[in-house]
Amino acid sequence: MQVQFRGDWQVELCTRPSCGAGPLRVRRDPCRADSWWVGRLEGGTVWHEAASEPCCPFCGEDLATAMPQSAPAGRPSSPHAA
Repeated sequence: MQVQFRGDWQVELCTRPSCGAGPLRVRRDPCRADSWWVGRLEGGTVWHEAASEPCCPFCGEDLATAMPQSAPAGRPSSPHAA
C-alpha cells in the first residue's frame, strides 16, 4: 500500500539505544482506532501497527518524539543568550 508522507506525520525515535532504527515517520491511521502507520524517513516500507501507541517496527520498543533541531553553530538558540 502506498502511503504519502505529508505534514500530518510526526518524526519519532526508538527509545532503545542499541536499535539503530534512526528517525521514523509516524502517523495515526485516520480510518481505524488504535492503529498507526510507521516507516523510515527516507521512504521505503511503511508498517501498519494495531496498538494504542506506535512502537519501533524493528525491535518493538516505545517511540519518543524527536527533539527539534538546535540552532546552527555559532548562533545562540535563545534570543536571550549572551
